[in-house]
Order: sequence, then structure tokens, then C-alpha cells
Amino acid sequence: MTISPLLEATLAPSVAIYLLTLVRLFFSGLVLLLPTTLMGATLPLVTEALTRRVQNVTVNVSGLYALNTFGALIGAAFGGFYAIGHYGVFQTTLLSVGGNFLAGLGGWFIASRLGLANEPPPAARAPVRPVRDPKYRALLVGLFVSGFAAIGYEVVWTRVLSLFMDRTVFAYTTILCSALLGIALGSWLLRAASAWIRRPILVLALLEIGVVWISLFSIGLISQAIPSRTEWGIPLSLGIILVIPNALLGATLPLAIRVYQEEFKHVAQSVGDLYSANVLGGVLGSLITGFVLLSTLGSQSTIIFLAALNGLVALLFFRYAEPSARLVPAASLGISALAIVFFFAQPYFLFSGIQRGVFGDEEIIFHEEHVEGIVTVTQKNIHQTIYLNGSHQSNDRPGMLDMHRGLAHLPLLLHPQPDDVLIVGLGGGSTAGAVTRHPVKNIRIVELVPGMYRGAAFFADSNYRVLWDPRADLRLDDGRNHLLLTRDRFDVIEADLILPWHAGANNLYSAEYYRLVGARLKPGGIVAQWLDTGLAENEYKLLLRTFFSVFPNTTLWRGGNYAIAMPDGIKIDEALIRARFSDSDLAGTLQAGG
Repeated sequence: MTISPLLEATLAPSVAIYLLTLVRLFFSGLVLLLPTTLMGATLPLVTEALTRRVQNVTVNVSGLYALNTFGALIGAAFGGFYAIGHYGVFQTTLLSVGGNFLAGLGGWFIASRLGLANEPPPAARAPVRPVRDPKYRALLVGLFVSGFAAIGYEVVWTRVLSLFMDRTVFAYTTILCSALLGIALGSWLLRAASAWIRRPILVLALLEIGVVWISLFSIGLISQAIPSRTEWGIPLSLGIILVIPNALLGATLPLAIRVYQEEFKHVAQSVGDLYSANVLGGVLGSLITGFVLLSTLGSQSTIIFLAALNGLVALLFFRYAEPSARLVPAASLGISALAIVFFFAQPYFLFSGIQRGVFGDEEIIFHEEHVEGIVTVTQKNIHQTIYLNGSHQSNDRPGMLDMHRGLAHLPLLLHPQPDDVLIVGLGGGSTAGAVTRHPVKNIRIVELVPGMYRGAAFFADSNYRVLWDPRADLRLDDGRNHLLLTRDRFDVIEADLILPWHAGANNLYSAEYYRLVGARLKPGGIVAQWLDTGLAENEYKLLLRTFFSVFPNTTLWRGGNYAIAMPDGIKIDEALIRARFSDSDLAGTLQAGG
């Protein structure tokens, strides 16, 4: 089932979404550019200083790169698994600032002890030379593309693994730490093996081919063998798809610097050139993979595209390898090309296996990938379920329908004249659909993921065909941003049943969000909020206290599942409710909604 072409046209992403993304990127860059620039300069400078004591460039760079990445691993694990939860974001940021301060003091102390504090900088000893030889330009291009692919893989596998892991800070921290662990291991192993490497450009080509092979192998393995929620499934997946390929990529930068150093005498320039090219590629890789490739190609084809990029880098490095050493990489690239053709011929190979591990014996009747996530609709017997990134959003079973519909009916029963209603989040459309049973004038639905609208079309029987209702105003937008930018006001504002522990969704349970909601209410307006009574008691009370701090005139209903706020004063008109139930059609709908 599909929605009408007219409604489909309204689901084109608004210009505001793209403008807001660009604005966020710009201001985030302003905030982060200076400190990250200073951080990025530390590795080249420390490497230059250490090279005055130890002449083996590969040992220096790989060792420092491994230690630096291992420190990032510890910081990510400490922040994501412990500090944010125990101290909060602001306090964790202060701890990080304190760590930078201690690192600065430590650097000053070491420089003083080694007698480096008064030495002239490298630029004073010899001029910095431009890159002229094609081989060294090839290294820069290769490191740039390799960085693009490396972060691209992380974005794709984060998307795929979200089908098996809850979308929480812990899950994202686990994925990040796995990638950092691989980089640290790879650079440290290269440090140990550097003395035996006689043909570094050939090894660079083989490392890139290894990434191609692992990436293509991972598609088959994740699809056919690993998708499970067992204790070993996720760790094994992370090891194969993130730790191993990032270990190969972690060895690439120090080895490339070793070759690059043949042209330049300044270690700092060599490290700075290649490191910046690699990181810049990673920045673009995250943006283009997340916002373009995933939504246009899908997860499997994006992995293949990135693997092809690694293959091109291998080919680029292979061009400058010794002629006698070209047979192995040539054969490897040929096999990789055949694997790429195979997976392109079976575009759903990855997901066909994953669906068995995520959805079991449920039949998939709709599947669509977007920047914001993967939307899937399944059917088992006569019931349908809609998922976002593998997480249950809604279904058409009686108990679930009662819960969703009740959240819509209750505030509309209490309000004397609810003309304009705002629903944040669509799900299967049950909450928004229940609103159509009341004599309201406008129903604005704000949903971030376009696939949720198309998925909700399969629930037309249980959501009262809300997508086709002429009063429905469908908006493709982030709910919080919509409230921030709109100047329209509403009689009733409610959020669909959104799980608060998912990363990002917790913003819809914050005091800042509730204040935005309150600012968009008409006089006498009502706010309806679902609260999960299945949470631990302290967590439930935390959510309730947050809601109550903004809306003190709040009543609780249905065992505490519904929090109904009336900012202008609690008023429950018994005569009004009796009059609503006297309407036979509405009364039947209310009874069907629990």
C-alpha cells in the first residue's frame, strides 16, 4: 500500500532541515575548530621532537600514533560508559579540559628534561619543501581516500549494528571504541614489524587490499553467520567488521610517513601532510556516507562502494611498487573485483540474512533505508509491526492500539474545543489516527523519517487512514526543531510513544523541550506525555520530575502512563465528558480505544 502522490509530495525534506544541518555544522566547526586544530598539531610536533633522539621514523610514528589512539580509546570508553552517566555532559567536558591541561604541563616538563625547550623549531633549520614527485602526491591522495573509506565504514556498520543493538550512548561508544582499538593495534604491530619491511609501498597496497577483502567478507559473514543476539554475536561482529580492518588502516599512516620521509627531512611536515589528508578524508567520509550514500545506495552497496575506493587506493600504491612485486596485488585486486560484481548482482544479500536474526519468522512486507534510519514493516499471522533500526515502534495488536489511542483521546476529551492538534512522531499512526475521530480542524504530524510515513500506510485499517485525512498536515522534520521554528500555536500537543533510552529521543523528555512545547500552546492548551511505567522507579520519577518542573499543573492517568498537563489550571469538566460520550460514533471509538 502506498500513500497518495499529493501526500508523497508533502514528504519532500523541507529546506529548513538542510539549512539547520548546515547551520549546526558551521557553528559546531566554530566551536571545535580551534581546539581540534591544536590537538591535530601535537602528533607531528611530538614526532619531530622524538626523532631527534630516535632515528627510526616508522618506530616513532607508529608508536606515538598507537599511544595517541589508545588514549582516545580510554577517553571514549571512560566518557561513554561511565562519566556521562555519573557526572553529566558538562562535568565530563570539564574533566576532559583538565586532562588537556595536565597533558600540556607534562609536555612542558618533558621538553625541559630533554633539553628541547630552547631548540629552534624545524622551520628555522631548513625550509619546508612543496610536494612535487607524483609518488608523494599519490600518497597524499591515497591517505585522503583511505580516511574517507575508514570513517565511511564506521558510519555504515553503525547503521547495520543498530538493528542488533539498542540506539544508546553505550552502543555508539562500543562501536567507536572498537574502531579505535583496531587503529591502535595496527599501528603498534607495525612498530614491531617495521624492521622487516623492505618494500613499504607494496605493503601499503596489500594493506588496502586486505581492507577490501575483510569488508566484502564481512557482508557475507554478517548476513549468513553472525546476526544474532547471543553473547558472542555482537563482539565477534565488532571484531571482524571494525577491529580487523581498522588495524590494517592503522598501519597505513605510519608506513606512508616512512615513504614520504624519503622526500622530506622534516618529520613534522611528513606527519602533518599525511595526517591532515587522512583526517580530512575522514571528515568528508562521515558527511557523504551519512547524508548521501546510505540513503541513495543502501548499506550493502555503500560498503561495496567504499571497498572499491580502497581497491583504487591499492591500485594507486601498486603503480609505484617494484615491478617484480606486482603479481600478488594484481591477483588480489582481480579476486576483489569479482567479489564486488557478485555483491552488486545481489543487492539484498546483506539484509536477507540480517532479517532472520532481527525479525525471526516475521515476514518483511516493507523495507526502506534513509539517512535517519532503516524502516521495516513485518507481518506475522494477521498482525503487523513497524520497526525503526530494528527497534519496535508500534504494532496493530489490541493492547498496543489501546495505549496509543488512549494518549490521543484523553486530552481531546478534557479540552473544551480542540481545533489544532500537534503530534510529534508517527509510529504506526495509531495516536494520530485516533485524533481523526474527534471534530478537530487541523492535525499536524511531525516525523523525521520519511519511511515512517510510507510504513504507516500499511496500518491504514488501524490508524483510521489518517494519512489520507484532509485535516492531516504531514511535516517531514525534527519535532524539537519544528517547535523551535514554527510560530503556530496548538490546543493540544502530544508526542507519540517514544522510548526515552534511545540516543537522541531523550531530547524529547528534557525540560528545554517541554518549555518549547509550553510556548507553542494556545490559552487553555493541554500537553499529553507518555511515560514508561516499565522503567526502574528512579528513572520513571526522574522523567516525571522533569515534566512536572515545567508543568506543575499535571495529572496522571492509566496507572501513571499518561501525564496530562494543563498549564492554565487543572479543569476536568464532567458535563463536557458526558456530552462527548453521548455521541454514539465517538463513544464507540473511545471504548475501542480503551
